[in-house]
Amino acid sequence: MKNVHIEGKAVPDDERIVSRLKMRHLSAVLAIARAGSLQKASQELALSQSAVSKTLTEAEELVGLKLFERSANGVRPTLVGEVIIRYSANVTANTKQASDEFRALLRGESGKLTVGIFTPVAWWDALSACIYDFQKLAPMARLTIRQGGIEDLMASLRDNELDIVLGRWNEERPPGNISVIPLLDDGGPRFVTRADHPLIGGPVSLEQLMAFPWFLPEPPNILLTALEATLEAAGLSLPNRVIYSHAYTINLAVCERTDMISILPAYVLPRIRTLYGLRPLEIDLPLKTVPLSAFVNADKPMEPTTKKFLDRLKEISSGP
Repeated sequence: MKNVHIEGKAVPDDERIVSRLKMRHLSAVLAIARAGSLQKASQELALSQSAVSKTLTEAEELVGLKLFERSANGVRPTLVGEVIIRYSANVTANTKQASDEFRALLRGESGKLTVGIFTPVAWWDALSACIYDFQKLAPMARLTIRQGGIEDLMASLRDNELDIVLGRWNEERPPGNISVIPLLDDGGPRFVTRADHPLIGGPVSLEQLMAFPWFLPEPPNILLTALEATLEAAGLSLPNRVIYSHAYTINLAVCERTDMISILPAYVLPRIRTLYGLRPLEIDLPLKTVPLSAFVNADKPMEPTTKKFLDRLKEISSGP
């Protein structure tokens, strides 16, 4: 290995020299540079002056060159010292950033969160409020929202592709080791249609609904199964004119302009009224309902970001 001359001294041309320095060496060099003397640096580091002097000597021995020129007025960095000071500042800044990010991760302020929502949940005002608040509570977190049918979302939750699913599961328990966190009991689904529909304005029966075309969720679907059971108990079947669709924006746009009827969760009615002018029909629909809930995989430890999101959503759902 050849030597190079720096400030009149032969030094091995070895790229590993700087990497021999430890964090305590870098911290001491940076403190001395900021303070301008060993005494002031020792106060900043809460160490004795002899300890700081010893650490500096170790650093200079590892580098093979003086890092500071001593004088009665304090210390002044050498050319090599200036290089090490810049290196120390960069390493210290990167270390602090890593520490801040790690602590943010532990507090649930960063990380990744993927939430699956059953399509109508997108119109739930509490969810939009929670997403807005979550960006302030966890400013470094990467939030992803996925939308789909509840059966597909629950399958993705079991496969750990999602952290949370928001929706309803009308059976006693979802398949797999899934924890259920009730959020809102809105009374169940409602039939909706345009404001000047012939059935708007008074109580209606299931039999009267049969005269009009319906939008229903595409099978297999838990709500569809429950609705078919309700109709069967009443001695009825689905109307002849049914369009099966999970494209809710299209469904509601059609309902806004025609006599078609759609079935939706009650919690979306305020937003649907604002966006499409649709109104609920006055009908006693004896469908067994369960609360709108959050589902998480019980086999997977809950990350801080997941807990922070759920805690805020529960707060908003419970109301003032």
